Amino acid sequence: MPYPQILEMQCTLQGKNIDTNKYRAITIPGSILHASAYWRDFDGQVPQKRVRDDVFDFFAAHMSDPP
Repeated sequence: MPYPQILEMQCTLQGKNIDTNKYRAITIPGSILHASAYWRDFDGQVPQKRVRDDVFDFFAAHMSDPP
């Protein structure tokens, strides 16, 4: 999403008292892509991973199987 929308989303989540440790906002400098267009791209973090792997890792860390 465009950078200003990321800031708006973060402020909204914080305003709802959502724990900031429960999500990550990753930006890819210089990219004009949006949403799923990032899926195969590298995330620009160190070490670099594909965005899809960041998403899967997040879900694996924060979601559990139903009982």
